[in-house]
Amino acid sequence: MTSHGYTVGAGAEYRLADNVSLRGEYRYVALGRNTTVDPLGAVWTTDLSEHVVRIGAAYRFGQFGGPVTASAAPVLSPTWTGLYVGAGLGGDVIAPHVAGSFAGVLDFNASGLGGADVGGTFTIGYDRQIAPKWVVGAFGLIDAGTNGGAKVSASTGAGGVAISSDLAAMKWGWTVGGRVGYLVAPETLVYLLGGYSGTTAQSITYNFLGFPGTAPTREYHGATFGGGFERFFSDRISARAEYRVTHLEARDDLASDFMTSLSAGGTVHTLRGVLAYHFPTP
Repeated sequence: MTSHGYTVGAGAEYRLADNVSLRGEYRYVALGRNTTVDPLGAVWTTDLSEHVVRIGAAYRFGQFGGPVTASAAPVLSPTWTGLYVGAGLGGDVIAPHVAGSFAGVLDFNASGLGGADVGGTFTIGYDRQIAPKWVVGAFGLIDAGTNGGAKVSASTGAGGVAISSDLAAMKWGWTVGGRVGYLVAPETLVYLLGGYSGTTAQSITYNFLGFPGTAPTREYHGATFGGGFERFFSDRISARAEYRVTHLEARDDLASDFMTSLSAGGTVHTLRGVLAYHFPTP
């Protein structure tokens, strides 16, 4: 089934080299509501509106924006060793795995019932350049996000609501970890990261066959891996584009109200664009 709607958004593009640029873009896509009927006769209604965040690089053939002269190119003297703080925006996608039993009469096991959200990040860290081309560091960060209360629902053929639920989404989280990077240029770092995270999901309110309830809020823990690149565009300010994936360990203490048992885990994919300020080295 193909849905139609409208898209609005904005972005920014920054020239990294003669023919290479980095761009960040946000789009809001409104596709209305989509209704489908499964083989069992249940009518599923889904809100298809979404927030889309993209960070990418582009190569332009031929001359890009005129020749670069020595006088036009600023001379940077970045220092990779030292303390920094940063803040950024982006998006998260959560793909949960949920299993449980409802009132002892309905068992379910489902994956991918999550959605996307818009998120922000605050980070603090310390880097050290240990060789002419290598940088290592440690960091801590806090993420926050919202999906605007998106829901999914299904009804019986007669039109009565059978199932409705908030979509899983990240509320806030933290990560502590480290990174190691290689300097492809004096002002540009490509890096890998790893760490340990705690993630708290948005509270989920549901209604199964006329029995309402709210799943308890819990913090999930797991390992985080990812990577990105960072570039100074002044001696103290840098911009980075970063991707992280967090594998959340399952919890089985989520049952409440009419739920006999409920366990959940999953994966969170995080994309951020971050501006960082690097403090002078004493």
